[in-house]
Amino acid sequence: MTTGSDLLSPVVIKHALRSASAGLPIYPSEAETSVPLIREVAICPKTGQTQGFVILDDHCPNMHTLKATASSSLSLAQDNYIYSIASSSPGSFAAIASDDSLRVFDAASLSHVSVVAADAHKGVTSLKSYDAGQQLLATGGRDGKVKLWDLRNGKRSAVLQYHPTRNNVVLSGSTDGLVNVYNTDITDEDEALVQVINHGSVHHAGFLSERTIYALSHDEVFSIHPATDPEEEVQEPNPVQFGDLRQPLGCEYIAQLCIGSQGPYVAAGHKMLVWSCSILKRLDLVPLTSNPSWQFDQENLWRLPGAHGEEVVRSIYLDEQVCAPLPTPLSDRQLTRSIAVPIGIYLRRRRICPRMETGVRRGAGR
Repeated sequence: MTTGSDLLSPVVIKHALRSASAGLPIYPSEAETSVPLIREVAICPKTGQTQGFVILDDHCPNMHTLKATASSSLSLAQDNYIYSIASSSPGSFAAIASDDSLRVFDAASLSHVSVVAADAHKGVTSLKSYDAGQQLLATGGRDGKVKLWDLRNGKRSAVLQYHPTRNNVVLSGSTDGLVNVYNTDITDEDEALVQVINHGSVHHAGFLSERTIYALSHDEVFSIHPATDPEEEVQEPNPVQFGDLRQPLGCEYIAQLCIGSQGPYVAAGHKMLVWSCSILKRLDLVPLTSNPSWQFDQENLWRLPGAHGEEVVRSIYLDEQVCAPLPTPLSDRQLTRSIAVPIGIYLRRRRICPRMETGVRRGAGR
């Protein structure tokens, strides 16, 4: 990362302004200047002032670029947008939208959209896959209700499970700043509350593992907490407080945390066009690793260049499918972005078959 004196170098400023106006990367090469490559600079052409925020380097050898392959509005009326996407059954996906509807659609063609419920909640806010094999979906809303939908008959049921292995443990988060964990086997409401985490207005929260909880606030503050067990009298580790993620991850907002077979990823978005520097419109999937300690692996991120332009990405869904691997070390690192719906993204992660290779390999086009 450059120092303050590097940012104000006339060579760097001249190169950045020239490149930005031409729509080129603002990083000078070592041949053009002896100043280190820019990592943190934005220069206003009117005032000449610099703004200090991190720009993740496109020249990182381990960064992976994703390619958009399809797009659909899912038959939503104009000015409506998608909140969240989840798997509903093999080959199908579900989405909730700002019109309070719950819809299912074909994952391969993005067509055959059907409305399960036109008014799922009075202010629907959350969608989770209960069991894709059984075609069950769970939704939540501002009406304070949780509903379970059976797609085989269109009716809703009344049970919800959040914990990955314990059927009686439910986690909830709200704008009151609290993440609550309940034991649903206990009928008394006060005694059923087994853990409370005071995090701040909760945007997303959930289980990273059986014994780990994460929380993300509306102001992009992120933390990881141990999931306590009232039946075990052990000293729990201290929570990990990351603080505001926008500066360390070089983004404007955090969309959510999603978990794949390789571990969790934080979706960090940037939608602002800074002085013709189009490189800032993007969505990055940044791996969150726990060994030896919780940290973000920014050298191995996955990037969606352009993302949804000036729109905020609200939902990410990872669908990991395996094909015959290519006889190259790159075959396990290739990603194809298979769906892009307005303000909602579905990602398909696969080992590429030789006959269906798409996307951009590491180092390609540089």
